Amino acid sequence: MTESMVHDLIKAVTARLVEGELLTNESVAEMSGYTRWHLQREFKRIAGFQLGQFMRNLRLNVASTLLTTTDRSIMDIAIHAGYSEQQTFTRAFSQKFGIAPDKYRKAHRSK
Repeated sequence: MTESMVHDLIKAVTARLVEGELLTNESVAEMSGYTRWHLQREFKRIAGFQLGQFMRNLRLNVASTLLTTTDRSIMDIAIHAGYSEQQTFTRAFSQKFGIAPDKYRKAHRSK
């Protein structure tokens, strides 16, 4: 696996996650044509971070944008970000941004 392949994979995964597609390490491995284990090892070696970590961070970044640019419910945004429970989403979001989603929305809302 080359650096160019990882870059292309990051672009493809980003586009799909922004659209709300729920991807797993397995589905991304299938997209890449490599086994999950090989992909994860090579992705980490080349990109410097884990594939799962990249996808979680990206989903939460997309959620933060949706919170400030739409009126969608927090639960709807949580589902879009791949979380089946709002509580789990709130915990992950709060760990990443240091603030709960509803407070983030109020603090960062475009006026």
